[in-house]
Amino acid sequence: MSSAAPLALRTTSPRPTLGFLIVLPLLLSFAAPVAENAVAQEPTTGNTPEAIWSDDYINMIFPWAPANDDILQFKQYHTYETMKNRMMRLAEDNPDIFEYHEGMNGGTNARGEVVTADAYEGWVYGHSSPWMKITQDVQGGDYNDFVGDNGNYPDRHDVMIVGNHHAREWMSVQVPMLQLEVIAFSYENIGYDN
Repeated sequence: MSSAAPLALRTTSPRPTLGFLIVLPLLLSFAAPVAENAVAQEPTTGNTPEAIWSDDYINMIFPWAPANDDILQFKQYHTYETMKNRMMRLAEDNPDIFEYHEGMNGGTNARGEVVTADAYEGWVYGHSSPWMKITQDVQGGDYNDFVGDNGNYPDRHDVMIVGNHHAREWMSVQVPMLQLEVIAFSYENIGYDN
């Protein structure tokens, strides 16, 4: 015996028409302004950078460059060319602590992978990445074949500050460049409050 209802007694839901499906997003958008938004922001304090910092702080002039040099005063972003030129100039002016390099020689890295100098070129521009070795008596010490730098001393630890390695991360260029400027200026000006 079948428990199904006779065909005439079955109820079916009407299927939405194509026109209704097309108009549905428009109808829902009318209700969107009424719907409550979840707010995941901190409460507004009313403070602006100008209210927090003094004009002297905002317009501070770094001592290593003329006031009208917007790039060296960090009022404009470095380009690849200005970054490379400034790194070369810092190494030229401070040969006792800076050694400028472009790219790496390559060889077998610490993970046992064999890499060439081409492995360290920028993917888009195809030029070797500039970098600096910073240590006292940078021309002395041991030579590192893999990266091609001098100034390696067994009693000194290495610190690496990496920048300019992700697209559209402008501060990844500015922060290491500011660090280079501070080191270069402060090295002979120990009493300077940086």
